[in-house]
Amino acid sequence: MFLNNTAAKGGGAVHVKAATPTLTRCTFTGNRATDAVEGAGGAIWYQDAPVRIQVCTFTRNVAATAGGAVCRIVTETGGGLFTECTLAENSAPLGGGIYDYCEILGTLTVDHTIIAFSPNGEAVACDGLADPVLTCCDVYGNEGGDWVGCLLGQDETDGNLHADPIFCGEHEPEAPWTVRSDSPCGPDYNPECGRIGAWPVGCYPSGTGDQTDGQACRLVIMGHPNPSPGAVHITYQSPRTAVDARVQVELRDISGRLIRPLSDAVPHCDRCSIEWDGMDSAGKDAPSGMYFLLLRAAGRVATERVLLLR
Repeated sequence: MFLNNTAAKGGGAVHVKAATPTLTRCTFTGNRATDAVEGAGGAIWYQDAPVRIQVCTFTRNVAATAGGAVCRIVTETGGGLFTECTLAENSAPLGGGIYDYCEILGTLTVDHTIIAFSPNGEAVACDGLADPVLTCCDVYGNEGGDWVGCLLGQDETDGNLHADPIFCGEHEPEAPWTVRSDSPCGPDYNPECGRIGAWPVGCYPSGTGDQTDGQACRLVIMGHPNPSPGAVHITYQSPRTAVDARVQVELRDISGRLIRPLSDAVPHCDRCSIEWDGMDSAGKDAPSGMYFLLLRAAGRVATERVLLLR
């Protein structure tokens, strides 16, 4: 998590040049690049670097000039990938979400990503030869425009959307960037694309205490913080398919091996919470690595990845 960092020039939180990092399941919030002339990339500034950014969240980052969340500069070698990310409420005069500048060909690929609600600047701004390609993305509610400039016309192709992502917000204060069950970014809305953004469904429309059968069959499980240095707070919603419905929560490693049962055959509930203390069934600290939370109920399974970093 990169929170409330400040740099005068490029990259309020991260500055990369001629390197090839991969950023996975990171959160960038409240970072700033402040210089009135060179303050670009509120969260990340990178040059000549095929950076991969996967399942990351960028919120309320600010750049004084360009790229409220991310600024990409290509002068020698290009590339770069955003996949399954959520960019919301980032701000810059050029590119509230992303600013992309290329002197040579080097396509930025963006897929299954939300870019929404920038209070200043268009969703994506481009200069030079920049020509980003978006697939299965939702671009919506950005003050300077959504599918404009170098994105013009892409909203009509490749599963892209121009629709309110319907974030849970204050209804899910621990995970406000989850989406409501009827969101166009939810896993069931567009079978061609599946889930869009970094977060799963986390809430339901108000007034639907007794959900329809379709809504009741959706399972939701989340772990926080993620990545975690040890303990993980787990919340889940289970279906109301029957009065005596039972649910199970398990922790497994990436090979599918059971590490520890966390909740066994408990009644359903609209919102349940349990804690994992970071230990396996033998009472030993689980090693650093990727794990899967599994929620089993009514013959269905929901999963969520949890990264343990000790």
